[in-house]
Amino acid sequence: MFSIKQTVYMFNVLQNTGMINCIFSLENLEVSCILLERERERERERERERET
Repeated sequence: MFSIKQTVYMFNVLQNTGMINCIFSLENLEVSCILLERERERERERERERET
């Protein structure tokens, strides 16, 4: 599985080369959203740990 940073980088490369319209699908978008939500949850956990 790719990290959020890797996913964003790959997205930007594809977007900049004009290939994004050809290969970016709803399924990929859904996976990216899930990964982003997981990363946000990890960040919330880290913030809670810092507060305690």
